[in-house]
Amino acid sequence: MSKMKIILYVIDSLRADHLPCYGYKRSTAPYIQSLVHDSVIFEKAYCQSTWTRASAASILTGTYPSVHGVITMEDFMPFDIRTLPELLKEHGYQTIGISAMGNVSSTFGFNKGFDHFVDLYKDEELLQKRGRTSEYKFFKRYEKEHTIVDPLAEDITQKAIPFIEKYYDQKMFIFLWSIDVHNPFFPPIKKFSNYPYEGPIDGSNKSIRKAKRPKEIQRLIDLYDDEIYYNDQCIGEFINYLKKKGIYDESLIILTSDHGESFYEHGLKGHGQIPYEEQIHIPLIIKFPRSENRGHREGTIVQLIDLYPTIAKLAGVNNIPAYVCGTDLRKVIRTKERMERYAFVETRLKRSRALWRAVRTERWKYIVQSPPEWSRRFLFSNPFGALTFLKDFMKGKRQWLFNLEIDPEEKVNVIGKELKVADALQKIMQKWQDEILKLREEIGCRTAGEIDDQTAQHLRNLGYID
Repeated sequence: MSKMKIILYVIDSLRADHLPCYGYKRSTAPYIQSLVHDSVIFEKAYCQSTWTRASAASILTGTYPSVHGVITMEDFMPFDIRTLPELLKEHGYQTIGISAMGNVSSTFGFNKGFDHFVDLYKDEELLQKRGRTSEYKFFKRYEKEHTIVDPLAEDITQKAIPFIEKYYDQKMFIFLWSIDVHNPFFPPIKKFSNYPYEGPIDGSNKSIRKAKRPKEIQRLIDLYDDEIYYNDQCIGEFINYLKKKGIYDESLIILTSDHGESFYEHGLKGHGQIPYEEQIHIPLIIKFPRSENRGHREGTIVQLIDLYPTIAKLAGVNNIPAYVCGTDLRKVIRTKERMERYAFVETRLKRSRALWRAVRTERWKYIVQSPPEWSRRFLFSNPFGALTFLKDFMKGKRQWLFNLEIDPEEKVNVIGKELKVADALQKIMQKWQDEILKLREEIGCRTAGEIDDQTAQHLRNLGYID
């Protein structure tokens, strides 16, 4: 245990219900399924935001978006919060971060506390390998852009192994972030989309926006599942390496996602939107050292912010900052009766867009939409964005209430029929808001930063920037 390896692997945009261990009929992830046998699977795990940067900040700070302040595309990681890698570094861990995602990069301050942080999309070796000559269609589309590359899961493994070899005899925290499952979808391996197809869906962001008919949506899902299958193969290779090195048994391995993905279940595609289940219910699989509690399926509601205290406690850290909002998940596992817990979500991709907040209980979900923040400068400088702003602003405050026991697909809004339930959940949400705003005021959460050209181009390719 003294030289434990802690591996936190985040698969961007992976929704829970597309893995066999969460009931999916397709065999999208055989290696993850094997890992489940040695692990605890959390059946009701929820993210704190429906888009990447805000969710990643919650993972590394153990706090909600309103506390750490990374809510919109304009926000950077705060100076004043001790991140998980900072805490582990103070306790003798070598801290390694390898990210394929520009939203989780040194540009936005995510290298804070890491001894080594690799922004793979800027990696010179990959630029030479794929930037101009890649066989994959996605990279050919941006062949004229020589400054960035969109890495694959296999590149993450290849970058991680040398660090493990170098620090083999030391305690390590390894933070890995893949983007294969994130749109656009150009899977290196075609398992589910390997059939004759002449329709408009080629996996590009442009084609994804055109998917409307059932066959087009199904093609989109097939490509998405292919990406999961490919990423799973790479995870399998990485786990096999850990076993061969003799460090698998004593390692803490956490596999999760930052948010899910919509395929028009509620008329929406992608993520960063209304916190329906397909966007916030994420997988969480934890292999504890020596496979403690293996085979256990935990049905209590848990959140991504719970990873910070769980990892810290297992690493022998006792001085966890008081503002960390999560709970050590081992306490949840050891509690014989299911605990009454809530999951809270908040999303505002841009200040010119609506803000969505949600509270999820065992039975209910309450969602409230608030109008965008007023900005005269924005309205006059961005006509298209202004139209979107006005549409959201005119909608004003909107509320949804779903009884997930009888309506798991969230088809029927019962806000007008279940007034007592809605009132109770509104009070719970208001109390939560008051608590997190007080925390933010106490901490301060100063931020600063500027997006470099490489990161801007990378995020443009992923559809974040117009």
